[in-house]
Amino acid sequence: MTFIQLPSPVYRRVQRLCVFQCHFANLPKIWLLLYRADIIAFGGTISLQAPPGQGEGDESSRHNDDERSGQMKASISSHVYSKLEILSKWLPPSALSWLQDEENERIRQQRERDEDDDHLAFTASLFRNTINDNDDELEWQRNRIRSWMTSASNPDGIFDWLEHDAVNSKDKDGSIITDNNSDAVRVIYVMSDSSEGHGNTLWPSSRHVSNLLGNRETCRRVLSPLLKQKQGHDDDATTKHHPLLGLNFIELGAGAGVPSWTAMRCGARVVCTDQAVPDRIRCMAECAYRNYTDMRETGCTSDVMVNAILARVCPYNWGDTIDDVMSCLDKNEMLDVIVAADCCYMPLLQTKLLQSIKMLMSKEGVALLPFALHSNASDDDVWGVIERAKCVGFEVEILSPEQLNPTDLGMDEKRSLVQTIRLTKEL
Repeated sequence: MTFIQLPSPVYRRVQRLCVFQCHFANLPKIWLLLYRADIIAFGGTISLQAPPGQGEGDESSRHNDDERSGQMKASISSHVYSKLEILSKWLPPSALSWLQDEENERIRQQRERDEDDDHLAFTASLFRNTINDNDDELEWQRNRIRSWMTSASNPDGIFDWLEHDAVNSKDKDGSIITDNNSDAVRVIYVMSDSSEGHGNTLWPSSRHVSNLLGNRETCRRVLSPLLKQKQGHDDDATTKHHPLLGLNFIELGAGAGVPSWTAMRCGARVVCTDQAVPDRIRCMAECAYRNYTDMRETGCTSDVMVNAILARVCPYNWGDTIDDVMSCLDKNEMLDVIVAADCCYMPLLQTKLLQSIKMLMSKEGVALLPFALHSNASDDDVWGVIERAKCVGFEVEILSPEQLNPTDLGMDEKRSLVQTIRLTKEL
């Protein structure tokens, strides 16, 4: 018989097992039956010796173990995706049904993978440091749910988490620029693991347009063609309400959707869209849920909240029919403000994007297309969006560019020099 003394966390975890399969470094794969503290193997016995003070009769050990187990469960549950039942109000019925089907399929595939999994990984998990596991889970949660704030002085906005110091604007002495503007808009966003369409990054174009929209003065300026025509929306800077209040707003190719949640917090009625990637859409719905909950808890005014609760998240591929998107709005309503941040980098998709904008936009509407040149296509081809927009029937204006800090260290600054074109329908 071989005696193995295990570290306390490992011993307690092994005690909880009933039947499991694993590899040992010098033994072939065998089935092991755990009974109390002994593992009885077919063809031999391996007894797991409890560390001092960790035997079955040790009441303090069981109490500490149960407390630690509860802490682990709390940590694990804190980063599990919000249940679809909670997110359902932010999704149209068709999208909710699609996500539910995708969720059931994901669970089925996960079960198959678990059954076929090589149990070496399982054995290794027994010997992991429990405390480090909790730290990893908390780090995962911290990286997934993030926040960002508009800024009148910082073109990049203000991030609330330290890892993004690399993209925060800095003074000459290297200190981070902060903003004491009481009108700053803080949003919560959830980053999807899916990299399809590069929607797992908060690109400079998204931050730039969010900054423009969050600030009342710059928002009035970029939306001036709309505000001058929209009945009931005075473009006079002396008005108290935010220019976005009560407007219908849609974001195409949203990714994390920061412009959407900025508009939501400013009183717009928001529809946030991206391609039909389940994890992406689910994270966007969670963004709507988390921002609304935060707005309610921080006491936003009723005229803002009445529109915030109407926010919707919808899968939409450019060029498709807009029926599902329009179902998120009241009957016969069109979109006043359309944002497509960093969506021009693929010239082959520009016409489809522009056609969708034309189908969705109200006759007084404004579309903002901020973008950077990423060198995946020639600069001239990307700038071809202007002629393509004119061919679709838009009037085009080029707004002032803005140099932001690169998203990642080592990234070419050209990729964070944000160009913006504004589209309106030809009269």
